[in-house]
Amino acid sequence: MSEWISVKERLPEVFKDVLIANKRGKHYDISKGWWTGTYFDRPARGVYRRYKNVTHWMPIPEPPKEES
Repeated sequence: MSEWISVKERLPEVFKDVLIANKRGKHYDISKGWWTGTYFDRPARGVYRRYKNVTHWMPIPEPPKEES
């Protein structure tokens, strides 16, 4: 699995789905989102939500492979 990447180090490609870590007080909200080129965004119940406190991101890991 990939390591978390600080947004201070680099940002993901524009509009590529990634996992984002949004700081909320002492905790983090981890969710799927994307970098718009200006801010991080994600769908939330049919609307889009901007995140202002994203500190880290990582590529979405590959899904499990089914055994044959």
